[in-house]
Amino acid sequence: MNRILATAVLSLSLVPLSVREFSAQRRPDFSGTWVLDAAESRMIGPGGQSGPVQLGPRRITWLVRHRDPDIAVTVNVRDPDRPHEFSFRCTTDGRKCVNALPELGEVREISAQWSGEVLLMTQQARTPHGAFHAEDRLSLSDSGRTLLFDRIVNDERGQRSVRQVFRREGSALRRGGTVLCRGAAAALAYDVLLV
Repeated sequence: MNRILATAVLSLSLVPLSVREFSAQRRPDFSGTWVLDAAESRMIGPGGQSGPVQLGPRRITWLVRHRDPDIAVTVNVRDPDRPHEFSFRCTTDGRKCVNALPELGEVREISAQWSGEVLLMTQQARTPHGAFHAEDRLSLSDSGRTLLFDRIVNDERGQRSVRQVFRREGSALRRGGTVLCRGAAAALAYDVLLV
């Protein structure tokens, strides 16, 4: 009887570990180069209005390096008038990360944590255009070929929502810790995309 009880206790004590391992395995890896699909995206443009993206000759890409719990994003905006790039880092374990973005004149406090297969991020930012608060959801679809970035922005203009749809550059997916595609980077810029 004691042997059965000991086996049962040991088995039950291992369940939380196996559940954690299983849920961690289901988390997506956002690593890669992602290009904005303007036709499928809705962003905040001039005057703070939400609507379809009118990028013209502008190209926006994200270069994401993600090895949980660390995630780093480089945003690259190829604009004929003013191309620019900026980067930020955070962790996916809920810790607050402070990122100074001198290229944009901004300071952002970011925290991120998982909810199943979705990475939830909150941001508080101080920008030359005023402060804003954003709640973001990042997820993959289409067998990892599409990155969805949904954002709710709150600032002095009120609340607005954004959906940016990115396509993985090339068809290569990440295998065994090696990124099989190359390229430039991408677009969380408040003053570029959300003003």
